[in-house]
Amino acid sequence: MTRSSTTDDPAAARAGGIPSPGQVRPALASFIDVPADHPAVEAIAWAHGTGVQPGLEDGTYAPDSEVTRGELAAALHRLAGAPVIDVDATPTLLTDVPSDPEHAAAVLWLHGRGVIWGDAELRVHPDAAATCAEGAVILTDLLAPALVGAVVDAAPALQAVLAVLGGSHTVGSGNSTATRGVAGLDGEALRAVDPDAPLTRAHLALALHQVEITLTS
Repeated sequence: MTRSSTTDDPAAARAGGIPSPGQVRPALASFIDVPADHPAVEAIAWAHGTGVQPGLEDGTYAPDSEVTRGELAAALHRLAGAPVIDVDATPTLLTDVPSDPEHAAAVLWLHGRGVIWGDAELRVHPDAAATCAEGAVILTDLLAPALVGAVVDAAPALQAVLAVLGGSHTVGSGNSTATRGVAGLDGEALRAVDPDAPLTRAHLALALHQVEITLTS
């Protein structure tokens, strides 16, 4: 398939299109359903302030709400700087491309990068709830090639990212691999995440914030 994205490097695209954590506007980073001691409060402030995963119009963030596969794709697309995709002109065999233009562009972009594939009926199920395990696989498959291309050992670089989402997934960098188990980044905050559990907005904010830290460190 053809894509009108200007870059195939998520790290480079993100760096050009998404503000750094230091540019988060504090006045917009507080939500009535995210207390100051919430384990994901910093990640949520970053996700909202950068626009990667903004809060809701009613002033809440809904940190425990489930994320659909389409919403996951949209957040990753924004993280990469929202590479331009001509949805109408992009050929695809997928049979359930989202009707929402933003989600459609995100799904087609990820599909074009070989990160999201259709099932036997060529469906990507954009409205289905994503699991933590699916989030881990998609994040790994998207980021690992970019990290390897930047001569970064993808395995240790992705450890903290995968720790947020629990479960285990093997990532490779050249001849090295690392398998992640359930782990926490700050103790109580992220303990024992069930990889088969629905991916929540708080989980995704934490994972994407860790991606930002990984890419800029």
